[in-house]
Amino acid sequence: MVSRRLQDSANRLFGKAATFIENGKYDRALESLKDVDKIMKKEKDPEISFHTLFLKGYTISKAGDPEGALEFYGEALKIIEPLFSGEPGKKNYQKFISNMIEEIGSSFDELNDEERAEELLGPMEKQFEKVVRTFEELVKSDPENQEYLSGFLEIIGSMGVCYQAGQLMDQAVKLFDKKIDIYEKLFELESGETDLLGDFDEDIELYGYLFRNYGHLKEAEGNYFRAAGIYRKMIEKDPENSMAEYYLSYTYSYHGSLYSGMENLEKAERYYEEAVELMDKGYKEFPEDYAYAVSLANIHESYGVAFSNRKYLEKSIANYTKAREIYRDLIINHPSEFARNKKIAMYLDDLGDRFSKIGEFEAAELCYKDKLDVFRNLHDEDPEDLNPIFEISDTYEELGDIFAEHGETGKAKAYYEKEIEIYESLLETEPDALDYKTYMAEVQATIGKLYLDEEPEKAQKYFEDALSVLENNFELEPEMDIHYSVLKKVLNNFIQLFKNQEEHEKAAEMYSKLLAVQQRMLDLNPEEREYKEDLAVTYTNLALLHSERGDIEQEARYHRLALDIHEKILEESSDYPLFLQRFVTGIYLLGSRLKLDEESRGKESGIVKEYLELAKKAENKLYAVKPEIMEDKELIAEIAEKMGISFRENEMYEEAIEEFKRSLAIREKLHEKNPENLNYLTVLEGIFHQMGITFLAQKDLEKAKETLEKAMDLNAKLLETDPEDFNYLARSSMIFETYSSVLENMGKSEEAAKYLAKAEEINAKLGYSNE
Repeated sequence: MVSRRLQDSANRLFGKAATFIENGKYDRALESLKDVDKIMKKEKDPEISFHTLFLKGYTISKAGDPEGALEFYGEALKIIEPLFSGEPGKKNYQKFISNMIEEIGSSFDELNDEERAEELLGPMEKQFEKVVRTFEELVKSDPENQEYLSGFLEIIGSMGVCYQAGQLMDQAVKLFDKKIDIYEKLFELESGETDLLGDFDEDIELYGYLFRNYGHLKEAEGNYFRAAGIYRKMIEKDPENSMAEYYLSYTYSYHGSLYSGMENLEKAERYYEEAVELMDKGYKEFPEDYAYAVSLANIHESYGVAFSNRKYLEKSIANYTKAREIYRDLIINHPSEFARNKKIAMYLDDLGDRFSKIGEFEAAELCYKDKLDVFRNLHDEDPEDLNPIFEISDTYEELGDIFAEHGETGKAKAYYEKEIEIYESLLETEPDALDYKTYMAEVQATIGKLYLDEEPEKAQKYFEDALSVLENNFELEPEMDIHYSVLKKVLNNFIQLFKNQEEHEKAAEMYSKLLAVQQRMLDLNPEEREYKEDLAVTYTNLALLHSERGDIEQEARYHRLALDIHEKILEESSDYPLFLQRFVTGIYLLGSRLKLDEESRGKESGIVKEYLELAKKAENKLYAVKPEIMEDKELIAEIAEKMGISFRENEMYEEAIEEFKRSLAIREKLHEKNPENLNYLTVLEGIFHQMGITFLAQKDLEKAKETLEKAMDLNAKLLETDPEDFNYLARSSMIFETYSSVLENMGKSEEAAKYLAKAEEINAKLGYSNE
């Protein structure tokens, strides 16, 4: 216990620090906190030490350094946890521990680095576990104390954020179970409609999606069942509890979404129908409560998404249409609430995108037109606010893009021209606004692209009009990225135009202009990786242009320039896992594209091998920096498989097998987590088949035989689920043929003939010929 005088001095310094933090004077705040350290040298007080460390962390967090903040928070937690565990009923300690863990969660959220979050979270886990145990004991001591339960709920919420940031999903799952227990207890104590229902629904939705994304499907399903059970119990207790019915409807929709993702459409439909029926009941009972209308539309949209597969489009269209009708009804019949409602406009935007994705362009257009009406109303209400104008411009662009993709050039052009009219109007009031001129030039170039194939002369005129504006704007403001990015786009349009017309000299001229622009941006921003990557892409494209012209020397020169840049980028960024992951993917895909290009022209060079070796080098760096980053990544598994195939085609067999093994390791883990998902079984079978082909090419016949037998076993399991499935049978035939070749090479001709006969029998059944 410190003297009162020292306590008062510390409190004054804490107050000064808080004022400095509020005013953004973070250095001054830290100086005040250092003064606390000085006066506390002789006398120690754990509460003052906690506050000092906490405020240091908070100051550093506000200054934009969440990692630095977490180090101080970790030290503060070591002090406050024993104090709270010793006297859990003390309100101050409950408040301190709650604030502490909330700020830790916020800092982890801001850190946005899963690897570092996991490292920093490790030392805190023991304290977290002790806090949870202490709160559990506190609640047991007075099970009907709502303050204790609410405090525990807050603490668990903040801890959940921490576990999510560090990807410690097993801990997050266990913690959420406890959170549901607390909610259930609070609902028992506070019967009837309560604000807590909204928080509960938000948590059920958030954690449901989180668990699903990390493969914890059974846990997500269990949470939905528990939530539905809690709501039903509340309704049994009070049949007039309309809020419980409202949130039960949403829970049924979460269930539907879950089963849709698991491809169990029968269950998905059942739950969505229950969700719609229940929300529609509330919609009819409480017509003046517009939340029911909006929620019913939301559920119809989710229902539509679940059935947006080509097989079930009618169901999808019907639900999307119902959602739009509800939004439209709200705008027309309740204009004071919804005619200027930005949220409804955003819902309509999403719905327009949904319709567009399933090819219902006219319905999409209606959604976007409704959205336009909302923002026109908002602009009329406040003509000085330019945000509605920009929303209107963006919507015209979306409409133009829809019809451009659909091949309706006239409609697309009409919408793009409306967008140009907006920028012309803006330029009347701000004639020197270069950004408006650049945006308008971008739209002109977009119109030009509509005519690129059918009317190239018209396209060229639009490109030329845009180019003159963009070159001028870039010259005046080279530091503005918007001028650069649109100028780059238009120069690439010109290149495509001239290549289509086989005017290679003109295309080369445009490449020269593009290189000059990119080099200037790189000179202005020598540390910006994006501009280096742009330059490398242009060199690669120039290499491809010279390849088409048969100029082998220039092709090799530009490939070398591109590779040199990629090598430098890799060296400069070799400590960043996310970059390395993207780099591996990009370079591999580029190598694959070049391979296909060489095959189509019937020529080979060593350049493909160099790109694949570079991808391999980057992949090795990725494993060195963070070996676990590729686990449970379907995309990486697919890329590793494709890289394996490319390596094999280039007779790089050892490298191919290594890639197949990496793909296999990831896919085996995915299959373990989802044993009922036949897709994972199919890809596993495919990997073993590819490995068998590679071992056969290597003449490693024993390994070829072993891996092909694993492929056959998996194929047999797939055929058990559907003996007549065309794809399973076709794959079975291919595996038998490869296995037959292996046996033939091993001198087992009689056995080889049997498997070849099996393959031929399947082919005959499928209508194939073996000739």
